Amino acid sequence: GVRPRDQLARECGLAVGERGGIVVDTECRTSDPAVFAIGECALASDGRVYGLVAPGYEMAETVAEVLGGGRAGFTGADMSTKLKLLGVDVASFGDAHGTAEGALDVVYADSRSGVYK
Repeated sequence: GVRPRDQLARECGLAVGERGGIVVDTECRTSDPAVFAIGECALASDGRVYGLVAPGYEMAETVAEVLGGGRAGFTGADMSTKLKLLGVDVASFGDAHGTAEGALDVVYADSRSGVYK
């Protein structure tokens, strides 16, 4: 998992989460209204640290809008992702941790052809 690098924020007295991450509101403001935090170091208002690049981009767009005088809010992000590792396509979508009631793990494995999905 992702471990937020929040040491500087701690040393500066900004609020950080019990398990790490710089606490931000929906505008990505920290406990100091003049300081913003985005990306993997931010503990979003929904209580999550997002370890993917796309949510970081969404947070950056939120901050840019707010700094430009607009009104925007980051309320969460799509956690689905697709990677290509050494020629192998890997995808994640839905409840990746299987915590929802009735969640199922679906696995396809063919050891002869080297396929595991």
